[in-house]
Amino acid sequence: MKPKLKFMLDYGTNPLWSNDEFTSQKFGYHIDRLEDLGLSAKTIELSKIVTSLYWDRLNPIYQMLPSFWSGEMHLFFQRKLKELFELVVDEIGNDYEIENKEEQEINTTIDTQNIDIEVNEFLKNPNSFYRRNGIKFNKTDDEEKRYVALEYEKWMKIESEILNK
Repeated sequence: MKPKLKFMLDYGTNPLWSNDEFTSQKFGYHIDRLEDLGLSAKTIELSKIVTSLYWDRLNPIYQMLPSFWSGEMHLFFQRKLKELFELVVDEIGNDYEIENKEEQEINTTIDTQNIDIEVNEFLKNPNSFYRRNGIKFNKTDDEEKRYVALEYEKWMKIESEILNK
């Protein structure tokens, strides 16, 4: 019987986890040293990129606010996540049974147009979103709208750099 791994995203960590007692005893529950699994430098680097992107999906103002990611950024992330999973399976799938907890994330059809509309609606009136969701900040509506616009502009520069690499 093969040792078992779980491919699962979590904030601030790479996406490979032990999924049985044997593997957990050998590597710990969360596997910090991907090279110990026999993964290539290319795959480990891609894992770092995916992990960083996953963290960046959170809204930088407050994690309960909508992500600033464009529809194109969601597609980019989905492609990178799928590429990572496929590389992991190709490189160590003969030695490990790998459960994919990100199957839905990888296979969901992404409506880029709808995502862009939702982001723009949030940017037009973030305070309406705050009120509907019981979120309170100590700023006036105009101050908060300017702050959201500034943070969004910062994100768009980062996103542009990522997408244009």
